[in-house]
Amino acid sequence: MNNAYNLLDEAAFSLRCGGQLRRMTLPQVFAALSGGEVDSFEALQRYQGHPWHFFCVQVAALALHRAGLQAPPKEAEAWRELLLSLSGGEGAAWTLVVEDLSLPAFMQPPVPEGSLAPLKNEVSHPDELDIVVAAKSHDLKREKIGGGSAELWAYALVSGQTGQGFSGRANYGIFRMNGGFGSRVGVGLATGHDLGAHFRRDLKVLLEGRGEHEGSLFKADGGVALMWVEPWDGQTSLALSACDRWVVEVSRRLRLTQRGEEIVAMVGNSAVPRVNASELNGVVGDPWAPINEKEGKSLTVSSNGFDYRLMCRILFSADFRWSLAMRQRPDDEAPLRIWARVLVRGQGKTEGYHERSIAVPKKATRFLGGLGTRDAAAPLAGRVEERVQRVGHMKSKVLSPAVASALQGGPETLDRKTPGAERWLSAFDALVDEAFFPELWEAAELDEDAAREAWDRHLAQLAERVLREVQGELPSISPNYFRALTQSDRIFFGSLKKNFPGLSASAPEAQETPTQAQGAMS
Repeated sequence: MNNAYNLLDEAAFSLRCGGQLRRMTLPQVFAALSGGEVDSFEALQRYQGHPWHFFCVQVAALALHRAGLQAPPKEAEAWRELLLSLSGGEGAAWTLVVEDLSLPAFMQPPVPEGSLAPLKNEVSHPDELDIVVAAKSHDLKREKIGGGSAELWAYALVSGQTGQGFSGRANYGIFRMNGGFGSRVGVGLATGHDLGAHFRRDLKVLLEGRGEHEGSLFKADGGVALMWVEPWDGQTSLALSACDRWVVEVSRRLRLTQRGEEIVAMVGNSAVPRVNASELNGVVGDPWAPINEKEGKSLTVSSNGFDYRLMCRILFSADFRWSLAMRQRPDDEAPLRIWARVLVRGQGKTEGYHERSIAVPKKATRFLGGLGTRDAAAPLAGRVEERVQRVGHMKSKVLSPAVASALQGGPETLDRKTPGAERWLSAFDALVDEAFFPELWEAAELDEDAAREAWDRHLAQLAERVLREVQGELPSISPNYFRALTQSDRIFFGSLKKNFPGLSASAPEAQETPTQAQGAMS
């Protein structure tokens, strides 16, 4: 068997640039990201987007730092030389299938035993190497890609090796997450949606931020850069102090081989994690991971994803330290957007891929701060906390009893437990989630009283919208139909007047009747 799929010289990757589909080598990919517009990586799964972005930025930052360069070259040949230099001149490190097991292969450490025998588990589909764990019926399932091209194997190797957590005995995860069941999270700023511009921005962030925060945990210069170049027998861990702070990780022992025309992977266990840094709880200076300094842990996202409550905590709570990528740069062009992505892992299951993009208009960019300071965000911090509290107040004191009254047929005394009510309260949360940040930016220049009144009025409109939807689904043939309508309205507007006295007791503007609203929400 010969070596196969040299990513330095074979055009394995399909990119859309300026609307044109092109096949590229890995150096050409870096050249395109460095000097032009990249619309998409055509074969990249949605949940693989941020691991691939992390990989490209880290590799570029390592290569430029080692070469003493401050700006990325725009020529593919220059990138080929940089990548080869980063791997110590070893071209096998950029090749998917390498026969000689004493040499590295792409994202695959050398096997000191010289045999595939210790790698006992055979994997024939690239997505089986990935971080997705099949669970619920709506999750992305494994083994959906038969055989798999070199491109798909490359993406799966990067995603799995740099994002995997603990998945059973002798299957350990990366050090850049909080605990074995955590996830590698990405939160940052970007200008527009061009992947090349995003790459170039984050590359500057890494090159400028080498010495900040947890940099002392790593080797200042000359540390391990590409972890897959180092041999690994699965019995010993690599010290964090031996690594560069932007080191590209590998979490598992594995090698790709060929069976006829197909690629298969042989995967082995390990007695220890590749880097044993569990006591740090993921506080290792990952440029895309916010740090919960109150708990001393990197951010772990629940199955709720990046809802407005979590995003408010990340952006405005003093408990959180922003990631390097979250800082506004002097050369950032408005408008900006805040992006957040994660594939939430659980015990033996995937709890969903979550992403969020929050547009920040030019007038609000001053609240994002820059160069490591949170002072610019301080004027909004107290206001944000109050707005979140008022959402809960509107939900529990106004909407919840009105919904319960409607669903129970307008009784004189409400039952505390109302079947079906949670659906409508969740619908209200979803409407608030959609409106929260646009309304926050819009009111940022108002004084506190005016901003509070505007937010309360908007919440009242959203709450009444949900109530009208509830009423629109009530069976009109029920003998309690009209009583349910009138009683739920009475409770809603009475509770609104009592709990939000600054608002008019009349219905918010431009509200629909129950008949008009029927069926508008799922």
